[in-house]
Amino acid sequence: MKTTHLLATIIIVLLSACSGDNNNNRTIFTPITYYFNPVGNAVSVENGSSMIDYLPDFINYPNDLAKYGLRGPVYSVDISSIPASKGDGWFTMYYDKNGNLEIQKWGMNENFRYGESYNLDYTETGYLQDMYSTRSNHRNSDRYAYSDGKLIYRIRGDYYRKYDWGVNKSGETVPRKVTTYKRNPQYIQGLPAIDLTFTNSEQDYSDWEIDSLTYWIPFLYGMVTDKAKSKCLYTGPLLSSMDTEYTLRKNMHKYDKLYGHSEFHYNENNDLSSYEFVLRSDPNDISKYILKKSLYFYYQYDEYGNWTERKITGTDDDTPFELNTYREIIYYSKEDLASIKREEQQMINKPFKGYWQYEFHNEMDYDYYELYINFYDKDIEAFGRSNTLGFFRVSTTSPIVIGEMTTVDEITEANIKGNEAEIKYICGRTDEIRSAKLVFNPKDKTITFVDGELIEENTKLDFDPNEYPSDFEFNRLEPTEQKMFYVRRIPILQY
Repeated sequence: MKTTHLLATIIIVLLSACSGDNNNNRTIFTPITYYFNPVGNAVSVENGSSMIDYLPDFINYPNDLAKYGLRGPVYSVDISSIPASKGDGWFTMYYDKNGNLEIQKWGMNENFRYGESYNLDYTETGYLQDMYSTRSNHRNSDRYAYSDGKLIYRIRGDYYRKYDWGVNKSGETVPRKVTTYKRNPQYIQGLPAIDLTFTNSEQDYSDWEIDSLTYWIPFLYGMVTDKAKSKCLYTGPLLSSMDTEYTLRKNMHKYDKLYGHSEFHYNENNDLSSYEFVLRSDPNDISKYILKKSLYFYYQYDEYGNWTERKITGTDDDTPFELNTYREIIYYSKEDLASIKREEQQMINKPFKGYWQYEFHNEMDYDYYELYINFYDKDIEAFGRSNTLGFFRVSTTSPIVIGEMTTVDEITEANIKGNEAEIKYICGRTDEIRSAKLVFNPKDKTITFVDGELIEENTKLDFDPNEYPSDFEFNRLEPTEQKMFYVRRIPILQY
C-alpha cells in the first residue's frame, strides 16, 4: 500500500446548488408555483408544506429567480395584500448576485415571533451549503451530494432524494428524474416526498421540462388525500395543461380516486392570464364534475417586466373569487453589478487565493476536505503557524474511528504558472514532503488537485507507511486527482 497525499478520485463531489448550470440561455420559464397552486405566492404548496422544501428539487431551472418567474437583477421582493407603501409585506424574499434565494420569511415580526424565516448559505459559485430556520436556528437539516457539478443526492431525516441525469442528442447533460426514497420504513420524519420525471425530445426546451410530478398529501378542498400524480403538457416552454390523479385516504371518502384537469393560458408577458380547474370522479365523463374553478389574472408591470400588482377574479367552486396582490421589487444597482465584475476579474488575475472544499458522505462515513491558500501574500495563520502559503485539512468520521480524526498538511512552496501552481507540502501525519499540482478552472472556479511525487521520506517513523493506512487510504480514498469547489475569496479558517 503506497504512501498517499490529500484527496482522491471519487464519484461524489461537494455541496449543492439550488439549481444546475443548465438552461442558462433560456429566458422564459413556468414558475414552479403553477405546478402546485397558481394562486399562491411561493409561501406554500397546496399541502401546506413550505415551497422552500421543494426549491432545490427543480433541477431544470438555472436559479431561484427563474423558479419564481422573476426577471432582471432582483435583490428583494416584498409581497403583500396591500400596497407596500402602506404597510409591511407579509412575505419577503432576498436574492444573491447569482439569482439564488438567500432569505425567505413570512408573517415574521422584528423579534422573529410568529411566522417563519429561512436563511440559505451559498458558496461564491452558487452551491447551497446550508438551509436553516431563523426561528428555531436548526442548521444543516439537509445533506447534499453532487457529481460533476450536478445534484445527485439530498438527505434529510429518514428520507433521501436521488437525482438522475442523462445526455441529450446535443451532448448536454440534462435531468431525467427525481425520486424520493425512505431509508427507514418505520419512521416518517424528513423531506416531504416528491418525484419528478423530465421530458426527452428533440426540441431544445423540452429536455428541461417536467413530464410528470408526484407529491404526497396534496390539498383538495378539505378531502384527506395521500398523493397527487400529474402529467404535464406544454406550449413552447410554458405549462399549458395538467391532468392529475388524486389518491384519497382509504375508508374516509366516497371515492378512492379523483381526477383533476388544469388549463393554463398566458399574456404577452408570459404571465398567467387565465386558469381553469375541473375535478371529476370519472376522467372519461366530461359532462359531470365535482367542482370547478375559473380564474382571470390582470397585472401592472415595472421596467423589467415583473408584475408589481396582480388582480385575480373569477369563481372557485361556484363561489365568487377576488384576490389583490402587490409586490415591491428592489434591484441590484449598476454599482453593485460593477463591483461584482471587479471581484470576478480579481479572481482571474490571482486565482490561488481563497477557500475550497470537497465532501464525501454516505450512511456510514463522512469525510470533509478543505483547502485554504493565499499564494500571493503568504498570510494564512492557523494551527500554531503564521505567514504560510496555506493548508490542506481533512476531517473523518466513521464507525472504525472513535470520534473525529483531523489531519493538516502545510503548503511550503508554490510556483505559479498561469492557472496552474506546482506545490510542495508536508504531510501532517507522516511529516513527509510531497509535490502536487493545483489546476484552476476559471469557468467554475474549481481547483483540481493532481498527485505528485514523494520528495523526502521521514526515516524516523515508528511505523511502516507502506503497510499502515495513511489518512486518505483509511478513508477509502486512494489519491490521484481530485476536484475541489470554490467557497469564498477570503480564506478564513473555520475551527
